[in-house]
Amino acid sequence: MENENRNGVISKMIKKNLALIIVGVVLVGVVGFLGYTFIQNTAASIETVTEVSSELLTASIQEISELSTLSYNYRNVIVFQEQTTIGLFGAQLGIPGTARSLIVAYSGQMRLGIDTSLLSVNVNNNIIAISLPPAEILIHSIDMDSIAVLNEDSGLFASAVGIQEFADMVAAEQGSMEQEVLSSNMLNEARTNAEAAIRGLLEVIPEVTENYTIVFN
Repeated sequence: MENENRNGVISKMIKKNLALIIVGVVLVGVVGFLGYTFIQNTAASIETVTEVSSELLTASIQEISELSTLSYNYRNVIVFQEQTTIGLFGAQLGIPGTARSLIVAYSGQMRLGIDTSLLSVNVNNNIIAISLPPAEILIHSIDMDSIAVLNEDSGLFASAVGIQEFADMVAAEQGSMEQEVLSSNMLNEARTNAEAAIRGLLEVIPEVTENYTIVFN
């Protein structure tokens, strides 16, 4: 019971302090999260357009800001183990009472998409050519309520894992998770979804549907 109470306190401390550390990252991603919903309002504002131009279409699309088109939810476990050692007879031996460990599970979410401020639109000979920037990770956030301390232990001469240490562990794990996403096919899928979203946005304009062909490059 004592260990459970201790872990409960640790879990609450981690959630509270880690939230303060990474809240800036979460807020940066809010615009990207809203972008996909905002496209509906943008479509409503341009469907009455009668004259198509590169400038008009570029401005209309860029109103979306960051277009989030793919969501990836995951569950991860951080395992940390450390012990002070001493060299003796050519070997590294652990010093009793200096070991410490921490196992924490948490859920995260990434939203992938494009930064529309970097795209360009060229209208020429009834062709609307749209150059999109590479898809990227727009948001990577942690669900604070999902954090669960599965095990925490520290020896008599060892200090418990600090909040900043834990935040650094999470940051490192986030980097690893992002590398997995970047090496997968998710960015290609996010770009394909972005093309479909932008095409759908422009095709609400009757002039575009009737007289233009949209291509992406």
